[in-house]
Amino acid sequence: MKRPTIEDAKRLAKRDGLKGCIIIGFTEDDQLPMVSYGKDRAHCQCFGKVLDRIGEDLSSGVIPVDLP
Repeated sequence: MKRPTIEDAKRLAKRDGLKGCIIIGFTEDDQLPMVSYGKDRAHCQCFGKVLDRIGEDLSSGVIPVDLP
């Protein structure tokens, strides 16, 4: 899988008029490629913190992913 880039997230955010965007992938080997983008420095920092928290919660099982 191609790891998502900030440019991927930026492209989606700009296309849809979003303040920011978070992309989370789920690979066959249970990796979580993730990236975030914010329209300016404040939004970038905010979405980065949100992404960090989501990553921690996914890894620790707080957010369960019960894939078949």
